[in-house]
Amino acid sequence: MNLQSTPDSEARLTLLAHSEWLKLLRHFELGEGFALLVLLAGDSSLARLCRTELDLWLLARDRPRVFALPIEKPGDLENVPEALLALAPPDGPIWIDGSGARELYEEAWTQCAMKLNRIRNTIMAQFSTPLILAGPPWIREIFRDTAPDFWSIRTLVSEISIPRGSTLLPLMERTARDVEPASGIDPDFTLEQAARLRGRAGQEQQLSRLLDRAGQAFMERGRFQEAEAVLREALDLDEQSVRRDAYSANNLLNLSISYVRLGDLMRRLNSDDEARKLYQKALEIREPLIREYPSRTDLLWRTAALYDRMGEVVSDEADQFYRKSLGIIERLVQEEPARADYLRDLAVCYEKMGNLMTRSEALEEARQFYEKAIAIGEGLVNQNPSYTGYHRDLSEWYGRMGDLMDSLGAGDEAQQYYRKALQIVEKLQQLTKVPQ
Repeated sequence: MNLQSTPDSEARLTLLAHSEWLKLLRHFELGEGFALLVLLAGDSSLARLCRTELDLWLLARDRPRVFALPIEKPGDLENVPEALLALAPPDGPIWIDGSGARELYEEAWTQCAMKLNRIRNTIMAQFSTPLILAGPPWIREIFRDTAPDFWSIRTLVSEISIPRGSTLLPLMERTARDVEPASGIDPDFTLEQAARLRGRAGQEQQLSRLLDRAGQAFMERGRFQEAEAVLREALDLDEQSVRRDAYSANNLLNLSISYVRLGDLMRRLNSDDEARKLYQKALEIREPLIREYPSRTDLLWRTAALYDRMGEVVSDEADQFYRKSLGIIERLVQEEPARADYLRDLAVCYEKMGNLMTRSEALEEARQFYEKAIAIGEGLVNQNPSYTGYHRDLSEWYGRMGDLMDSLGAGDEAQQYYRKALQIVEKLQQLTKVPQ
């Protein structure tokens, strides 16, 4: 069942539970300033649904609504750069939908990408809101090949599609590293949506995803008993799916995610031993999967996150698990060096190794890890100056290095790092100060 062929209510439920959609919304929760957002939608009706839902999401939060640049034919798309230069900056994000048949729109997208690449600095200076390009999945290659400089400007890519003839969302669709922001999700409303799917044949995985989202939101609100109930229901559904088809990578991946999610809840409840058992079950699924699908970067990314979790709950084997996580992330960065999310994860891995080495009193090795984290952090801040999250990371790493230098008796160097950390904190306080 393709998304465009479902009834409106089912299409909307599918979209709202899709991890790639949630990733895009997360940008609007956390990001500030100009950014290039690329929405790869399976068809034009899905792109329109995404625009409508984003508009409603912004409206519900009293945020400026989407400004849609009119695109009625390939020529309009080709002339988007000129239209942008002539546009008075709107308050809300700019939406450009170039959905259409490849034979009609490929050349228009190519010309659009080439021109955007040439005027990228002007566009960045002119607009302080995101630019959203919505189009078919094949435009990814056009922008990477034709507009590499523009593509690298804090690009966030969300691909939302459902294969024809299937009710399942794509393999490994749930989260980036199994972590989704649930703070904006209403768990009670999500459960109401889930109740509509109970007992409906073929909707078990969609039901599991909605329960998963509700469970995360319950956790964020401290409603742990309710979180455990819905997460265990989701786990039971995923176990049933695996029993029906034990060779489905999609089923196995979803089951491993349910184990991880319940393990995260156990950690919140200070049941580290129970969390370790659940994480271990997830690893027993994922390690064979990454051997079978060695080129699946999303699966490798998730497995790195799981090794990281194991390192946190199995203290006597932390070094082993952290190094496994580090090895995977270093490989991903080597394959896609421009990915800011991979770079940030690599810096966090270096920080955790530095912390571990500090506790083990291997201080020189700790210093090397912290230096690597700081080097990446400084690069991310320079490339993404308006994203406060990178500033906070860098401030923390400066502080870590300051503590280490102090332990090594290098008081002057420690003070330099402390001052750098303090400067960032003071800058962030000014940025977030509420006007009186």
